[in-house]
Amino acid sequence: MPWDRDLDPNSPSYGVASSQARFNRVVAGPGTGKSFALKRRVAKLLEEGADPKRILPVTFTNVAAEDLQREMLQIGVSRLREDSWVHVARIVYAHPQS
Repeated sequence: MPWDRDLDPNSPSYGVASSQARFNRVVAGPGTGKSFALKRRVAKLLEEGADPKRILPVTFTNVAAEDLQREMLQIGVSRLREDSWVHVARIVYAHPQS
């Protein structure tokens, strides 16, 4: 499936997925499509020939990371196999000690 299938070119998700920036940060509330945009961004990079080992999507929960991996496999992104998945890091924010 092409990365931009059924993706509105005027949507924020399209802007994230199609960005030419080397690094992207998406800040938005729950249920706004961050994971959807991230999935499409990774798909686009892989379709353009990026090395999967050089892609690091970052999520805030294990559930989001698992969902991302499962959905990438479901949409049939080329060059992605279950045994060669890009690493997904889980971030934990800690308040500095006073």
